[in-house]
Amino acid sequence: SQVGPYLGQAHQFLYYHPGKSSYAEKKYINYAKKIYKTLNKRLERRKFLVDNYSIADIATWPWIARYERQGVNLKNYKNLLKWYKLIGKRKAVIEGYNPLNEKEKIPLIN
Repeated sequence: SQVGPYLGQAHQFLYYHPGKSSYAEKKYINYAKKIYKTLNKRLERRKFLVDNYSIADIATWPWIARYERQGVNLKNYKNLLKWYKLIGKRKAVIEGYNPLNEKEKIPLIN
């Protein structure tokens, strides 16, 4: 329940309006890291956020795909990174990532 609201706020302060409030930037970087840590823990012993691919994965993945905007290094969360890569290979995810045909590509991590 924190993914959309807090990562959305992180986008506002860190990506769309950087340099306006160091307090807010620090606050939302910390929130983002907490969310990533929670998701990483959740994925320790499972392939998806619930038992099977579900709306939970569909709703969460686009937020994680913008990890750079949130000041997070996804490589620091190995389980979440594995999940991110798995979901990012799905045909529907690839097609849905760029619905406005703006030439955006899914950020790939080696």
